[in-house]
Order: sequence, then structure tokens, then C-alpha cells
Amino acid sequence: SSTCTATITVVDTTAPSITTCAAAQTVNAGANCNALVPDLTASVVTSDACVVTVTQSPAAGSIAAIGANTVTITATDASGNSSTCSAVVTVVDATAPVITTCAADQSASAGANCDALVPDFTAGVVTNDNCGVTSVTQVPAAGSAAAIGATTMTITVADAAGNTTSCTATFTVSDATAPVIATCAANQTVEAGANCAALIPDVTAGVVANDNCGNVTVTQSPAAGAVAAFGANTVTITATDAAGNSSTCTATITVVDTTAPTITTCAAAQTIRVGANNTGVLPDLRSQLVVTD
Repeated sequence: SSTCTATITVVDTTAPSITTCAAAQTVNAGANCNALVPDLTASVVTSDACVVTVTQSPAAGSIAAIGANTVTITATDASGNSSTCSAVVTVVDATAPVITTCAADQSASAGANCDALVPDFTAGVVTNDNCGVTSVTQVPAAGSAAAIGATTMTITVADAAGNTTSCTATFTVSDATAPVIATCAANQTVEAGANCAALIPDVTAGVVANDNCGNVTVTQSPAAGAVAAFGANTVTITATDAAGNSSTCTATITVVDTTAPTITTCAAAQTIRVGANNTGVLPDLRSQLVVTD
């Protein structure tokens, strides 16, 4: 008998089958606006006649930038046959900006219309964000009109992902402008009465005053009805607004006496004797007079 041999070589040319690829994942960005790629291989399901090794690229632990990152999963058997699939790791920014210093409170004096323009509060805001701040805004906006009193300013910081953080400051508008007396009360002359005095008249009606914030109260001192002595009397007129700002002017009330005395009893007639020089001495008749004034 004779024999010979032949070699039968069994080779594996069939690539593994990936029946279930890794699921897409979403991860939050960290302090540097990126995230680490997670391990996606554990969820991959494969089938093959031989042992299969599953790898991924980028590898787990690599840095993934903000947005969508494609991860390629490769299933390789012992013969080097491989199949791939891909999954998307999306890095999102869900972290709101941090305001470390809000805008400082500000104040202003009211202008001609009893209001003031809102200043820019954004310049004083200090903030940070893991992915960067895109805008700092305020409401009411700079340049808008703020009424007298306190206005709450809302400052909002936003990043590119639309995350926002807000803080508040106060803008206080006060009225520091005194009223303007356009026309003071006119000087007046009044007649002295029975006691050689007169009553102060009301001089406020003739005063014209205006103020940037509206109503003005006009008063006088001495008050109307007070006793004014004979001669010149100064009356101070004060115009005061709601904020307590005031302006003054003066008018003069002059008390005069134009009434002649009344002789109710005249001196009695008298007879005097003629002396040596054919003359007589006139007596003093004043003591006999009764006079009122």
C-alpha cells in the first residue's frame, strides 16, 4: 500500500456581525466646555464563529467637544475580520453662567420731566461661564426713562446654549431741583387801623411758581392775618415741592397812616386882660383839646 497526505486549512473570512450598536448618548459639558467620551462598548452586541473584541474610537476617556461627536465602534475577531458601526455622543451645555458681582445700585436727579435716563448697569457685572458668556443685558434698557422713586433693574447673563442667570440692582431717581418762582408777590401798602397797625394780607395768590415735578405749595411768613406794625414789614414767600425743595422771595407790606386826627373837643374861648403895653399873653390852649387818631 501507499499513502499520501493533504492539508485542509480552515480559515475565517467572515466578519463579525454587530446586531446591536451602542446607543447615542448625551453628556453635560464640564468646566472646560467639554466632556469625556464614555465607554460605549459594553452595550454592543455581536455574533461571530470566533472570539470578538469590541473597541471604540475615540477611546473612552478622550475629550469630546461641545456638540455632536461620532464614535466608531469596531468588532474584530481573532482572524482580523472586523465590522463597524457608529454612535453619537452629544455634549451639551446645561450649566448657567455664574454672576460673581452684580451691578451696583445707582441714583440720579430728576430732570425737566421729573424723570431720569436709565444708565448702563451691565458694565459693572462680573460673570463667568464654562462655555463663555455671550451677552449681558438689562431691563429697563439703558437710555429709557425712569420715574421718580426706585426702579428695579434686572440684569441677565446668557451663554451660547441659552442658559441664563439674573440679578437685580436699584436705580433711584430723586427730585433735588427747587421750584422756580417766576413772579413774586407784589409790594403792598395798607392803611393803619385803630391801633396804628394793620393785618398782613394774603400775598400768595399773586405768586407764580413752577417745578419739574409738578405741584408747588406757596406759603408766607408772617401769615395772612398777622399784625403788621406801622412802617415797612417784610413778608417771606416760600414755594415748596413734594420733595421738600424750596425757593423764597420777599415782598414788603408798608403800613401807612393817611387819616388825619379828629378834634372832638376844641379849646374853650377865653378872655384875657390887656397889659401895660396894650398887649396880652396868650394862654396854652392845648390841654383843653380832646383829639382822637
